[in-house]
Amino acid sequence: MDMSFAREGTESLTDAYLAKPLHPAICQVDQIYPHRNKWIYTRGGSGGGDYNFNVVKVHLRDVTDPVDDEKKLKVYDRALVLQRDHGNATGNPWTPKVGDLVLVIYLHANVPIIIGTLPNVYQQPVCRPSSTIDDIYDIVYKITKWNPPTQSKDTEFNWVDHPFPQKNPICFKYFDKKRDLSFVHSCPYGYKGHDEVCEECRTIDRIDGGTYLKFFSDETESETDPAWRTKFHHHCGSLAIFDEDGTILIKNKVDEDPRGHIKFYPSGKIEAHSEENEEEGSQAIVYPDGEEIACEMRHNPTGAYVRIYQDGSVTIKASNVTIDSENVLMTGSCVIEGSLTHGNGPCCNSGEGWME
Repeated sequence: MDMSFAREGTESLTDAYLAKPLHPAICQVDQIYPHRNKWIYTRGGSGGGDYNFNVVKVHLRDVTDPVDDEKKLKVYDRALVLQRDHGNATGNPWTPKVGDLVLVIYLHANVPIIIGTLPNVYQQPVCRPSSTIDDIYDIVYKITKWNPPTQSKDTEFNWVDHPFPQKNPICFKYFDKKRDLSFVHSCPYGYKGHDEVCEECRTIDRIDGGTYLKFFSDETESETDPAWRTKFHHHCGSLAIFDEDGTILIKNKVDEDPRGHIKFYPSGKIEAHSEENEEEGSQAIVYPDGEEIACEMRHNPTGAYVRIYQDGSVTIKASNVTIDSENVLMTGSCVIEGSLTHGNGPCCNSGEGWME
């Protein structure tokens, strides 16, 4: 066979195929077929197991003649879904949701491939509030629990009236202007009745509740937190804050009501406190080497404290000190300033007991 003739024939067929216009269609998703079990491949292309590689069932939304019977819908079953990140048992499997508006193209005129979802009046996108060149490149990934839209004969069996999210969303947001970054679970905004489309989420300070992790850049836009801070906030109110100078602050709260906290200073000093206010409650402090004091415990309302110095000496200050023990051993001399009262003993020629 003349191979040049065969090659020219193949090229002609390819050119003719590529010259065919694509016929995209706007469809809506009716059913999802997720991949649930392993597909067992065998030589020759056959196999067994789950062959639902995240395919979906769709129907053509725009038709010439009105549809008065659901059975008359033009349905494409097992449409393939274009993936952005996919490998053998790796990647981020994705399918549109039931009711989503999708753009479909057809391979060989009969194999539907979904290439993406389309915003529409029933499914408006999440806002990126500013139109400045710095803000239009914010990256948002907002996840909410799916709520079913409605479908009826009155809408020609198309899906409409997608409800706003009913539960607090999970969200990742990168603020491009100053490179601040946040992750939040159960954000207090972004669901029905609470800034549904996030039009007020302009800076990282907007996220002020839920369980979140914030990273503040070296030029952060925040008006409440300094540059390079990392902050973790639990939905109960507890906080863990890490600052650029090495300071670490851990606060525990219940329903946002402050309780105790621990603070690590850049010097190495560590302070544990039972109250939010530094002047109240009890505290324990550990000092770094080189300081006069090694550690101390104090009760702020009364001023009582126990202090251990770096030289090994100990100071106890209190209005009253009680020692309850069968035996108290004192080694070395004892200096008493003020009066001394004790029980009966030989040293006072009275009754039993003694003092040495």
